[in-house]
Amino acid sequence: NNIPSKKYERITKPLTTKIDYIDKAKKDAEIGLLGEELVISHEKQRLCDLWLNEYADKIKWISREADVYGYDIESFDLDENGTVHEIKIEVKTTSSRADTEFFVTKNELEKSKEYKKNYFIYRVYDVKSLTPKFYRASGCISDNFILDPVTYMARYKYSWN
Repeated sequence: NNIPSKKYERITKPLTTKIDYIDKAKKDAEIGLLGEELVISHEKQRLCDLWLNEYADKIKWISREADVYGYDIESFDLDENGTVHEIKIEVKTTSSRADTEFFVTKNELEKSKEYKKNYFIYRVYDVKSLTPKFYRASGCISDNFILDPVTYMARYKYSWN
């Protein structure tokens, strides 16, 4: 019997619903804020665990001011000599239970190249659960993740002749 079941047809049928991009953007923003709050809380605890309590109060939530910096949070870390230095943190959050792919802007990529080992991606997933999960990757984004170009900015090519 090579006739697919009704269930098979229903599952494989292309979606014909229209996406509400405004609603999606609102939900994505809420999820992003949850992830950033989680990372700030974690960073405060991490600094206190390193006996750097005075730096925990100096963490800055940069993305609340503007989205142009290429990172969301400024925090602190110790280098191999025990010297405290500032770090830049970009938070990528999903409510998915698995670590899924995420979008990176050109600016985030450029800042990760500029700040190198002082730039961190915190990948937060399953953020709406009682036990959200995350990991931290340091350095240039392209050193830690496979980057696939999926969106381009197009400008009209002017001809001056």
